[in-house]
Formats: sequence, C-alpha cells, structure tokens
Amino acid sequence: TTYGYGWLLSRLYSLCPSLPWHALLLTAAQWAALTALLRSLLGKNPWLGLAGFGALYAGVAMKFMVYLQFTATAGFCAAGASALLLTLPDGRRGRRFCLTTALGLMLFALLVRRESGLLALPAPLLCGLYRAGRGDRRTLAACGALLVLAAGIWLGDNALYRQNVPDWQEQQTFDEASAQVLDYRNTEQTYQLARQVTDWTEPLCDCFRNWNLLFDRRFDTERLSRVVQAAEEAETPPGVVQIAHKTLSLLKNYQEFGWNALAFALLSGWLAWSFLRRRDWLGVLLVCGLWLFVLAVTAYFYGLRSRLPDRVALV
Repeated sequence: TTYGYGWLLSRLYSLCPSLPWHALLLTAAQWAALTALLRSLLGKNPWLGLAGFGALYAGVAMKFMVYLQFTATAGFCAAGASALLLTLPDGRRGRRFCLTTALGLMLFALLVRRESGLLALPAPLLCGLYRAGRGDRRTLAACGALLVLAAGIWLGDNALYRQNVPDWQEQQTFDEASAQVLDYRNTEQTYQLARQVTDWTEPLCDCFRNWNLLFDRRFDTERLSRVVQAAEEAETPPGVVQIAHKTLSLLKNYQEFGWNALAFALLSGWLAWSFLRRRDWLGVLLVCGLWLFVLAVTAYFYGLRSRLPDRVALV
C-alpha cells in the first residue's frame, strides 16, 4: 500500500487502537463503490441493470467482499468511479456530487493499492472522456484532475518511501525479484532451475515455492535474480494463437470470470445498441475502447504472464 495510506492508518490507530480501522475503511470503500454501481446501473433500464449488477456480484464481488482484499477494493472503487462518470445526472448539484464521489473513489483506490488503481485508470478515463466529448467541461476537468492525482501519488509515494525507509531501493529490487518468482513463474520448471543455479537444498526449495521465501535470509536478491534470469532464458515466448486460446480458457477454468463476462456482455451490448440507434459514434468508440481494455489486461496477465487478474476483474 502507499505511504500516505499507512500514515493515515497510524494516526487512526493512535486515536483509538481498539477499532479495526483498516477493515472499516475497506468496508466503507466497497459499499460506496457498489452503491455507485447500483445507482448507475438502475438509471436507464432497471431490469437489465439489476441483472448486470447481479452477475457482477456473483462474480468477483461477493468473493472479495468477504475477503476484504485491498487490491480488489481498489478495483471496486475504480468500477464505481467509471459508472458514475458515465451516468452523470443533469442537475448541477447531482453532477457535482457524482464527480466528487468518483474522484474520491479513485483517490482511495490509488492510496490503498497504487498499482491496482493505476491499472484500472483507463476505465474511468474512457468514461469521463466520452462525457467530455459530448461537451461536458466539468468531466474533462475531472479527467485532468484524475491524471494529476495519479501522477502525484506515484511520484510522491516513491519520494516518501525513499526518504523515510532505510534501504528502500534494495527492498524494491527484492520485491520485484520475488514477485517474478512467486506471481509469474511459480512453476515446476522454475523450481528445478532454482536447484540448479543456487545452493539451496531440496527442503529449502520446497519453501521457495511459497511465500516463506520472504522470511528467510537465504532467499536473497542475488539468488532470486539468478533464478529469474535462468527462467527467462529457458522459456519459449508463446505465439498469438496460444495467448488467445489461453485467454479464452479463463472463462472455462474460473466460474466467477464467466459471471463477470456475462455482466460485461449484457451491459456493453445494451450500451452499444443504444448508441447505434442514436448514431452516437463516440459512444460506440467508448464501448470498443472498454472491450480493448478488458481484453488487453486479461491477455497480458493471464494469456501471457499466467497470472490470474481476479482482484481487478470487477472493473
């Protein structure tokens, strides 16, 4: 998480240590995001909106609301912000409230899990730019504020960590190497390569296959980097057909993604049809852009990197 969010939690826990502040903030953010989604989906076509929300909830929403997972919560917030930017009301007061809420949701997404917030950023930006293209200047200003907010949190967070955390750069290097091993290359082949290129014993290699490596000094950056390099040299880059096949297999292997895909197909299909009837070509481009965003994220993380992007699937 970010330095600013950690600082906020430290202040809250110092005021009242007995309250679970982190859980309370995550719960509040999730309910705010889901309320924003429900409010937006029930606007034009309530029955279709209710069906879409039910499919979204049956997908990753119900699972990760129970977990209170902070990466998923950032995804929830980005989804709520996108929906609000796409369905702004006509009244000035309601429009101002929805814009402020959307920016607040994205602020929390970027603070609680910076990488997840940045990954989801194209969705609210596309929705906001569509409204701006139809002459809504306040939405254009909100998109600009969102970009400034994201850049400020990225730069400021790195600067704060470097200033206040000893050996921060070394920790970052270790985190990157361990993420490569645990998240992207946690396979039998990597396990065998680790036994070849390091002095780890077989029992230690068994620990290497899970998160225990973060707590053992023998799993240092130099050895982990050696394993990552060996894995990169040994792997064969997949072709386009292989990536496409593996991306589509996600719907078969994980049922919650099937529900999310159904919700997305229902809502985007209805949206595209309503745009076509009005000959709103900018709206058609919006739907195509959202589809490309979804396919690109899924193909990269699951089709190419073999990592399940379930925590941001709601977006």
